[in-house]
Amino acid sequence: MSTTTQLHLIEDVNLISETAINGLLYGIALSLFFLSVKSLYLQLKDPHLQRQAIFMLGYTSVVIICVEPETVGPRV
Repeated sequence: MSTTTQLHLIEDVNLISETAINGLLYGIALSLFFLSVKSLYLQLKDPHLQRQAIFMLGYTSVVIICVEPETVGPRV
């Protein structure tokens, strides 16, 4: 194999492994997000925790929306 072929192979393997790791970590983060949303939704029924639950729902939604383009979006 020539040196350029080896470099292309290494780049391809790095891209595939990096994408797989990013996908796995994003899947874990998304699962935790949905678990927290379910828990906070159930807290909305309690009048003492309602304000806190609304704030945390908004905060976690903003965080997951801000992280999503970094994790899933195309690299330039």
